[in-house]
Amino acid sequence: MIKRIYNYCLRKLAALCKKHNCMTLYYHFEQLFTSEQNVVFAGIREFNQNRSNIYLLRRNIHRLEKGLRLRAPKQVFATSYITETVNHYISCSNSQLDKNTEKWAKDILSEYFEKTAVNNIKMEANIIHAHRRFCDFEKGKAHNRALFETSFNFNEPRNNQDFRALKKMANSRTSVRSFTNMEVERDKIVSAISIAALAPSACNRQPLHYRVFYDKKIISQLKNILMGFQTFKDEINLLVALIADYSAYKHVRDRHLVYIDGGISSMLFLMGLETQELSACIINWPDIHEKDIQLRDILKLKPFEQCIIFFAIGYPDKDIKKAISVKKNIDKLFIIDE
Repeated sequence: MIKRIYNYCLRKLAALCKKHNCMTLYYHFEQLFTSEQNVVFAGIREFNQNRSNIYLLRRNIHRLEKGLRLRAPKQVFATSYITETVNHYISCSNSQLDKNTEKWAKDILSEYFEKTAVNNIKMEANIIHAHRRFCDFEKGKAHNRALFETSFNFNEPRNNQDFRALKKMANSRTSVRSFTNMEVERDKIVSAISIAALAPSACNRQPLHYRVFYDKKIISQLKNILMGFQTFKDEINLLVALIADYSAYKHVRDRHLVYIDGGISSMLFLMGLETQELSACIINWPDIHEKDIQLRDILKLKPFEQCIIFFAIGYPDKDIKKAISVKKNIDKLFIIDE
């Protein structure tokens, strides 16, 4: 009863604030905005306190790589952030930096310093200092250039069937809510995540990770708080959550990037499942304060982590007809400005 009264008063307050153009007052009473503020500010605090920040390193290496790949690269650039990039490369390398990021960062920094030295007779003092730190750190280590090409070769022959195959797979993919009891192999989930890992993200930060739940106890707890799947919850034996890390960002302005990156990654994840004869149903995770508190307790989320979406995954029961979910006509989904 108290909650109903509170929600009624909140709706009346929202209408009143909108009428008198003072929505800021409404935000003070609506807990959903407070929840978002808490996780965003916790992320910014963690970002600023982290002296081995892989997200800052990945962003800055991405910026360097873009500068090096211009048609006419500047002779001198990155003077404002090359020192912090090298500092975080060294500190991250001394902690738990993954090998792909380490190889990529080393390769791009090496190329940056090589081209800067060639193009600039009088190098900036901070570039000289950063170069010296980088070289000193690499001394004694086996020189191992990245084992992968740093830029994609767009002249490679393309398969003309690519579009048709992709369109066929996209047409066949649909949400499934009826699964068999056949257990989903872990390697297939990992394979799908390896496809999702190739998704673009803002400044290549990749501020996401997938949490896979085979544990029946945790799945049971999650079923009690998830919404929109009560009619088929008994069909679910495997759940996956996509978790965002707000400590990847220094600015409040970036608070919505996790949803963009998460959406792109999710689609590739679904395609990765589809190619292995697995099906999934996306379970929306709405921003409800009470449920967010419960989920944080179950998953032991850090203050700067936020769940974006859930996936129910399994082998489809082919005897049950699937919902087609017909899409709009294509001409309703784009506008061309000429």
